[in-house]
Amino acid sequence: MAHTPLAALNAALAKGAVNGFGNLAGIGRARYARSMRATLGIVILMALPFTPCQANPLDDCTLKNMAGVTSDAAAKFVRQSCLGQISTAIAPEELSIQATAAMGAGQFDNSNHLYITVQNNSRYAITEMMVRVATEKDTKWNDYEATNFYEIPKYLVTGLPPDPAAYLQIKPFSTVTFSIPIREPNLPQGKWSWRVLSAKGYLAAQ
Repeated sequence: MAHTPLAALNAALAKGAVNGFGNLAGIGRARYARSMRATLGIVILMALPFTPCQANPLDDCTLKNMAGVTSDAAAKFVRQSCLGQISTAIAPEELSIQATAAMGAGQFDNSNHLYITVQNNSRYAITEMMVRVATEKDTKWNDYEATNFYEIPKYLVTGLPPDPAAYLQIKPFSTVTFSIPIREPNLPQGKWSWRVLSAKGYLAAQ
């Protein structure tokens, strides 16, 4: 029957046949066994393959550009700039989202808004989304670029402004509701349609 290294060591210790080490003065069998087990444990750990840590592209870019940054505002600007630098077009087959939309009045102005809820089921963080709103049986339309996915809080929030990375992207496997101002009037359902044309972002989850 095959023995593991520790099993073979214990069997040899039981027979007193460990190349004479069992007879060393001042080292009993139990102490020697504990020492060898610890040594084998270290050897096994060292033999494990090294797997490099896959860093987030946004964090990589931020770290590379943080030299000389001394203020919180400057650090947020660096992260905002990095989002633009690392974002590229997401291939349609890689973009897996579920989305719904409704028209409504803006919360801070009189303009009409399109309120969009996006469930991002992809490995990509979405930093830009092109949306088309069509009316008159899809014979007229306007295209809109969404880059701010800030969710207006339900309660009053005090403190420092949020990190741009929190609202300038839709993180992988997350759901966000945001709005964009549109030129179309507030029309009833059935009088308009919408769809996502394209999206940009970066691979954030391996």
